[in-house]
Amino acid sequence: MQANAANRSGPVSLEERFQDMTGNNKVWRAPLAGLASLAMIATMGVTALSANAAEVTADSEVTLNANGGYFGSDKDKTTDTLKAGDDKSFADNLYTEKLPSYSGRTFTGWYESATYGGQAVDPTTVEAGTTLYAHWTTSSKVVTFELKKTGVTAVKDITGYGDVVKVASGDSVEVRLAGGDKLADWQVPSEDQPGDSKLFQGWDKAVADAKAGDDLKPETVGAGNFKFVFNGSYKVYDQTGKEVNNLTDGVDVAAGTSVADDLSVISYAGKNADGSYNKVVKWTYELSNNTTGEFKFGETKIGEGQSYKLTPAADGFAHAWKVQAGLGDTDSNTRKFFVTDGATFDTAKLSSYTLPLVDGWKANGKWYVTGNAESTAKAYVESPAQTYPLTEFTSSTKVADNTYVAPAFEENPQAADYELTFDPYYDGQPAATVVKIKGDAYLYDQVPTPTREGYKFAGWFATAKRALESENNSDVKNDSERLDTTAGLLDETKTVADLFDTTTEKTFYAGWKLDLNSGDFVKLLRLDNDAKTYTTASFREYDSIRTDLLKTIKKETGVDLKAQLSLTDSALRTFIDKNLKSDDALKYAQVLQDAKNNLVKVANIDTTFGQYGFSDVDALTPHAVDIRYAAKQGIVKGFSDNTYRPSATILRQDFAAMLYRLAGSPAYTVSASDNIFSDVTPATPHYKEIL
Repeated sequence: MQANAANRSGPVSLEERFQDMTGNNKVWRAPLAGLASLAMIATMGVTALSANAAEVTADSEVTLNANGGYFGSDKDKTTDTLKAGDDKSFADNLYTEKLPSYSGRTFTGWYESATYGGQAVDPTTVEAGTTLYAHWTTSSKVVTFELKKTGVTAVKDITGYGDVVKVASGDSVEVRLAGGDKLADWQVPSEDQPGDSKLFQGWDKAVADAKAGDDLKPETVGAGNFKFVFNGSYKVYDQTGKEVNNLTDGVDVAAGTSVADDLSVISYAGKNADGSYNKVVKWTYELSNNTTGEFKFGETKIGEGQSYKLTPAADGFAHAWKVQAGLGDTDSNTRKFFVTDGATFDTAKLSSYTLPLVDGWKANGKWYVTGNAESTAKAYVESPAQTYPLTEFTSSTKVADNTYVAPAFEENPQAADYELTFDPYYDGQPAATVVKIKGDAYLYDQVPTPTREGYKFAGWFATAKRALESENNSDVKNDSERLDTTAGLLDETKTVADLFDTTTEKTFYAGWKLDLNSGDFVKLLRLDNDAKTYTTASFREYDSIRTDLLKTIKKETGVDLKAQLSLTDSALRTFIDKNLKSDDALKYAQVLQDAKNNLVKVANIDTTFGQYGFSDVDALTPHAVDIRYAAKQGIVKGFSDNTYRPSATILRQDFAAMLYRLAGSPAYTVSASDNIFSDVTPATPHYKEIL
């Protein structure tokens, strides 16, 4: 049961009172719980359809999938198409034309998924090109909403809903619903029935949990009713600056509550001599028993069962000026507000104005006075880059004339092209991932999650230094600084421009932590090369590091792991957990993991002799890559038999020759006076290079 809003105090605005109302006469309106507002009265009965996300034309189509059923008499015809038609909407034909059949089952509506568990699509908001799936039920039961004498009225036009939602004799609404599916908002009646002294508050059961066979009854509070009566020409504008109509329809208001004053009612019998307008600031009421009095919005409490007729008081007018937000007389989105002479205006109300899209620019929230002629407003959006030589219009500006205001613009990051680089940042890493993306796109599903053998990913960081530090930091510290979580890289609600403003090129660096435990340490301690997986030379290096590490562990901790290697894996792991601190065990394991990462797998190398330029050098030769590089650069020459003799001793004279070649073999004329060595003669090999 919903809370009884009648116990609240103070007037309630349009946003609170009527926040879910769409103005679509094919959509059941939201519960009118709480205190009434004038703007709500003005918007009752508005019949504008909700705008489709994708433009619908007369030739627009949707694809209908029978989802187990078939169309017409051909049981093999499981799909069909439906055109919008001249109305450029699927509202009146989606649930009445081309409906499928399914033996022993009843059609319950069109859904966006073939899987049950969703909500039927609102026919007024279906987009062109959509594929819709039929849902079915084997039950004859329906969800029933009781209406008779209960304060709720059925929707006025349900021709587009067929038998999926229908009014039964005006006393109830019946909705077909398959098991597992949920009621959609548009299927639920929730518009108050005016004039019955009851204000609808909601249903006695949770609509979200409703299933076929349920019977829901409305809950109401006592109410009064009032409506406007005008004699003469008046125009009315709501708190968003839009002109509204249908002001003479009555509406129920919870008894004991007041009504917020959020309309501007203007007499259009003629302007005043100074060009100002006459705004109604005082109202009188008349009850059904002919009682009259002053009606004060925000103060007068509505009596239960009373019917109020409101008219402007004879002395209830004040001079007011028009504040118009827009871009000229052709702007259909123009907003008009009326402010009493000398008063200020809350510019937050201008947020209701739908700002135009200007390529590369966005409104910066500021407004400027463009003069007192409507046509002057256009120029200030056509050249948004210009400097405004105008007066800014703010909430502290006193209004003393009819005023036209236009929005100011600034560079729009949403229109920018961003290049974001995600660098794995470790030796031997794969190429960085570069994401090229528009500022108005969402990044969350394009942020990569890199992998690295023996390590766990610690997050993306702003600098290379911070990424390196993550290896030794705690998970808690890393989680507090990683940008993928703290800076919103994975936030599904933020665009790229929301995250980075005008900085269009950024690099993120991956942080890593060794993903090891005592079990991994045991595996590294026992690693062998019996299967000749690794080259002999590289495994010899690994084994040497392991031997030295066991000595270091004994020296630093007094624990002799070498003496325990005969234990089973489980027993050795238990011994490590018991005798070594976890941080120490991780540190030692990391030494072996790094050594393992340097092992060379035989399967990954070409062992053909001669590939490095010398007959006795292959990929297994220590420093083979460096030897090849030095030979290619002419730094080393080898011997006349095409050998390098990699294990031979290098003499100082040979090394001098290498240095000379490394320097580019600079021109030099040999001079005995340069010889400072007693054991070097012209007969010494590389005599010139030595000098």
